[in-house]
Amino acid sequence: MVSFHLTRLVLGGLVPLTVICMAVVPPLVLWGRLPDPLASHFGLSGTPNGFMGRSTVFAGTWALAVLPSVWVTVGVLRSKRPSRAGDRVVLGVLIGAIGVAASIDLVVANLTAPGWRDAHNPAFGLVLLLGLPFALAALVYALARRLDRFTGSGGRAREDGGPGHAATA
Repeated sequence: MVSFHLTRLVLGGLVPLTVICMAVVPPLVLWGRLPDPLASHFGLSGTPNGFMGRSTVFAGTWALAVLPSVWVTVGVLRSKRPSRAGDRVVLGVLIGAIGVAASIDLVVANLTAPGWRDAHNPAFGLVLLLGLPFALAALVYALARRLDRFTGSGGRAREDGGPGHAATA
């Protein structure tokens, strides 16, 4: 059986921290190799059509990753049944992963460019922005369901009417 505290640690701490690190670490590690300003907007062909300062761009993507992660952490820590906070965790990861995908996409598009006009955002960016949030959310949903299944009363009836609840007549 998975303990209450382990579930709280994983869903309220490890998952949000992972989302934050995925958004923040790549730009920080490669900060000196990115042009300033960065190409921040791209046409369908992958050519840049807008730019912003490095700090401004990543402040936005990081906020998109950090704010939902904090919301998740607070919700799970306040929950009497953190495994039941799975919906909140999945929604927070879905929103936060958009910030992760945008952060990684901007790093990849601008990394080898001497200036923002030289950046190129291949189709990888669109796939990343559309696929990564849903893939991470699905993974966390499966994790939350698994933790919920293993956090409980060891097969006895639960008071909350969840799986394993025995109806009384």
